[in-house]
Amino acid sequence: MLSEPTDEEFLARAVSLALDNAIRGQLPFGGAARIIYAAPKEQVPDLGVPFPQRVAEMQAVWRRTGSDPIAYVPTPGADEPFARFVANAGSGR
Repeated sequence: MLSEPTDEEFLARAVSLALDNAIRGQLPFGGAARIIYAAPKEQVPDLGVPFPQRVAEMQAVWRRTGSDPIAYVPTPGADEPFARFVANAGSGR
C-alpha cells in the first residue's frame, strides 16, 4: 500500500513546481485561476474520511465575492477511481 506524502514531500513538490513556473517566465507561486473536477460530490461514496472543511470554506468565500473558479465538467468514468478504491480498501491493498 502506498503511504501518504509527508508535508516535507508536498512542500518539495510545491517548490519544484514554482521553479518550473519561474523558468517559464511565470510567477513562481501564481496560484490557480481555475479548478475543474470530474466527479461531483454526489458521485463520491463514503471513503471513510471527512470532506476537507477548508475546501468548503474556500468555495464559500469565492462564491460570496463572485469569483468562484471551481467548475464541474461531466467526464465519463469519473466515478471509477472511487469504486476501485472502495473495492480495494477491504483487501488491504
